Amino acid sequence: MDILDPKKLKRDANKIKQAMTTIGDTIVVNKNLRVIYPESYESKKLAILGNPVRIVNIYAVLDDDGNYAVSNLPIFMELTPSNIKFIEVNGVVNKVLEFPEGTNFTNNNKMVVNNKFLFDLFNEFYINGKIPWFMEYDDIIDIFKQTDKYANSNLGDNPIVTEILASIVAKNPNDKSKLYRELLKDKKVLKEVHPEYVGLLNLFYTFDNTVSKLTGSYYSKGVISAIVNKEKDTTKIEEILRA
Repeated sequence: MDILDPKKLKRDANKIKQAMTTIGDTIVVNKNLRVIYPESYESKKLAILGNPVRIVNIYAVLDDDGNYAVSNLPIFMELTPSNIKFIEVNGVVNKVLEFPEGTNFTNNNKMVVNNKFLFDLFNEFYINGKIPWFMEYDDIIDIFKQTDKYANSNLGDNPIVTEILASIVAKNPNDKSKLYRELLKDKKVLKEVHPEYVGLLNLFYTFDNTVSKLTGSYYSKGVISAIVNKEKDTTKIEEILRA
């Protein structure tokens, strides 16, 4: 299996846009392009392999020069790759859809609005913390930003909610018990330091007090986490329970 090193890539949306030409409902590629997404999409039905491939519009598009762009729209699209293969990115198996120069990226650029997949998307990204390698911190805040337009849902009406969720799952890569947002004293940090992601149900890093850990659905894991990660301060509810 080939290995892709994201550190060798450059995010340049304009370069990728210039490699595509729209002719009616068809999009043709002017140079070799690849669409890359986590293989786990398929178990959540966020990507359905067939002819054509149906995939949620959250993926990376790469050219042969190391440029890439990120599609970040909550809607499904039909793609027509010439070949499908595997690639490893940061230790995670990804799928690669290949579009040789002169072939169609899609035969139909019209997309159907629906919201049936939104829970699966929320489950994959926030509950399980499986954020794709190509998404930056600002990207995960914007995941549900346009659900009103593209998914006929008001899920993204209040951006504060997604900002809070993003801040919870994004951790300091050097200490996952600390929030990534605490590092954001300078915008340069977004480019220089990338967060580690932890799902909302991860008791070791998401909950910061003993009661939260022990009263959840995963009691055994909560006990272990409460023992290993001892808290320094008690909460009001803990003081009441201890009285």
